[in-house]
Amino acid sequence: MIPLGLKETKEVSFMEPFSDFILEHYSEDSNVYEDAIADITDTRQAAKTPTRDGQGVALLFRYYNLLYYVERRFFPPDRSLGVYFEWYDSLTGVPSCQRTVAFEKACILFNLAAIYTQIGARQDRSSEKGLDAAVDNFLRAAGVFKHIYDTFTNAPSMDLKPQVLEVLVALMLAQARECLYEKLLLQLEEMTNVDCSSLHRNLSGEATQLTREYQEIHRIIQSNEAHTYLPECWAGLVPLKSEHYRALAHYHTAKSIDAALHSFKATSTPSKGKPQPKGFGGSTQTLTRDTFIYDESSLEGDLNPAMLK
Repeated sequence: MIPLGLKETKEVSFMEPFSDFILEHYSEDSNVYEDAIADITDTRQAAKTPTRDGQGVALLFRYYNLLYYVERRFFPPDRSLGVYFEWYDSLTGVPSCQRTVAFEKACILFNLAAIYTQIGARQDRSSEKGLDAAVDNFLRAAGVFKHIYDTFTNAPSMDLKPQVLEVLVALMLAQARECLYEKLLLQLEEMTNVDCSSLHRNLSGEATQLTREYQEIHRIIQSNEAHTYLPECWAGLVPLKSEHYRALAHYHTAKSIDAALHSFKATSTPSKGKPQPKGFGGSTQTLTRDTFIYDESSLEGDLNPAMLK
């Protein structure tokens, strides 16, 4: 599975610009709000290096919600407070700096999605519980990336560009489907002495869909400038996964047919004491292993069907 690294940022102090704005715009004593401003600053400082677990997710959500109120009260569109948010691209390491809270919110959301990918990638996929958790986290990551894609425009950094976000959304959805495929494999391992043809058909269908999804991801990567910024290993791993699941689709299709044939033979074998089916002449007919069944209309005209037996 492919997890994502987090964006890094420099420290920002809200105390002086917010205090001045409270005094000038609201005509109130800013000392009353020092603790609240310090809490916002401390929360952002903690959000720089969140833990890669549920607590880190909760911290980023808390800071993101704080930004909603901060933007409404301290960042008027016609005035600059002199607060600049500088973040480093998670893919290239190139710094980008903007004074808009929208950029800060997009970066926080990106890190939130990245944590989801890391949580999902480290789940124990040998158990059904671990696979369910992995699916949940990869889908959450895809949802957050899609939200950034839909709401954030004019991205200054490459990892927030629409063409990159499109790849990330598709990649997370594909990895979630991989976990569903592996969950079906667990069910297959638990089935013994039963007809597995239907489960193999489902596995073949999932593998076929994964082949198509990874083919589409590879097409997206190659069709725009995203391939120049994404890690080189992705460019090789994505088409490799496509071919891998193509082979698995053929494998499970063959296993499905084989299981169905075994099931058919088991149910069609006559029991002892029961009469054998008779042919047109009333005599018992037996199909031997070398019996050849053909359709004469599908054969070439110059071929003798008897020669094919």
